[in-house]
Amino acid sequence: MYNPIARLIVEVECSYDDDPDKVKEILLSIADGHDEIIKDPAPSVLFDNFNSSGLLFKLRVFCLTANRTSLSSKLCYIIFDKFKENGIEIPYPKQDIYKRA
Repeated sequence: MYNPIARLIVEVECSYDDDPDKVKEILLSIADGHDEIIKDPAPSVLFDNFNSSGLLFKLRVFCLTANRTSLSSKLCYIIFDKFKENGIEIPYPKQDIYKRA
């Protein structure tokens, strides 16, 4: 039996200096405001893990199967912009290099 509804998970990382509750609030507001995301079941945000460079979150939403790939990209663009607007840092792996004399 064909089910036209698909689950989409977008993984997002933020800095250890950022407020996890604020990150959750931003991600849910993005999901709630997007017309391609199905409202039932409701979007959710999971504080998934602690990585070496930051805090890992998963935004879980449901959408029509046909929109899944393009929706993922659209959400990434929106998340990037909203994080930037709110001072939320998306970290990248950092390495210290020591030079011996």
